Amino acid sequence: MDLNLALRAEYKYAQALYGTIQVIPLVVAYVLITTATGKEGYVLEQMRKLPGLSEVHQLFGQFDLIARMETKDYDVLCDEVLGRVRTISGVTGSRTLICARFKRD
Repeated sequence: MDLNLALRAEYKYAQALYGTIQVIPLVVAYVLITTATGKEGYVLEQMRKLPGLSEVHQLFGQFDLIARMETKDYDVLCDEVLGRVRTISGVTGSRTLICARFKRD
């Protein structure tokens, strides 16, 4: 079955169930962050202020924090990671893992 045809059928089914619906594309990414020694708490608090952040956790091991970001598109994700996450004082590096597909249940 053609993917576009399947998506249209799924949309029509949801529309019949719930009435008018708004389709919002979603880009989900996990950002692994390293910080300067002793700056983990400060970076964590600054991360919690970001609009695209859905969760953030401290880690043990190679990376100090992991953040789950949700944005409407790749451009917004790029702005969040490059313009906000990487500019937080105490962040020394990051790795961004963009999900290939995301489907909300």
